Amino acid sequence: MRCNMEIFKFGGSTLKDVASIQHFGKIMHNYRNDTIVLVISAFGKITQMLAEIFQKKINHMPCDNEIKKVYQYHLNILHHLFDV
Repeated sequence: MRCNMEIFKFGGSTLKDVASIQHFGKIMHNYRNDTIVLVISAFGKITQMLAEIFQKKINHMPCDNEIKKVYQYHLNILHHLFDV
């Protein structure tokens, strides 16, 4: 038995802000009835931000501001996408 499927990978600059996330939704809408594998990595510069938090943590330095930035980044996207 054979299975046809599409594999998509998005992340980084492809999902950096509200407009790009909305564009991603439009792209994926075209494949709504297909079998797909979807790989999504961290939005925008989140990977770098998480690395900075990790470095501060292992060096026993405060990182509350960095954690708040990651939280605010995602919260801002949610507010714009879902009008909450």
